[in-house]
Amino acid sequence: MEFAHTALAFAALILGAVQIAGRKAGRRHRLVGRAYVAAMALTALSSFFLTSLTGGFSFLHALSAWTLFTLAWAMAMVRRGNLAGHGYSMIMLYGGLVTAGFFAAQRHGLDLPATALVTLVAGFWIVWIAFAEMLRRRLARRTADLRS
Repeated sequence: MEFAHTALAFAALILGAVQIAGRKAGRRHRLVGRAYVAAMALTALSSFFLTSLTGGFSFLHALSAWTLFTLAWAMAMVRRGNLAGHGYSMIMLYGGLVTAGFFAAQRHGLDLPATALVTLVAGFWIVWIAFAEMLRRRLARRTADLRS
């Protein structure tokens, strides 16, 4: 199960990067997006079967539950035509995936002092939120242009 969980997480990492870097809308975006959602959902679900590695449920399992909720929320957003909300939710999910990767790597062998890990994750999120906000504003402008 550990291999499947890790492989799915890496697939989501790659698919998410393709989505963020690529053109939004269109057939390719939908196909890659569906694969990304499936990989994220299966990664989150598989984490609940890995409690023997962590000695029970942990912060990462709470993040998995949040991921499943946010995936459903983001899909509801796009169905309602709220493209900015959909995009922002998906970008934040990708940030959560990267953060979970940092913590999982630390827990399973990455030898970083706790302060270095916290600094790394905090720095990542500062940059990531700025990036996400820039993309959200661009998407909101495009949505407004399409509606006018």
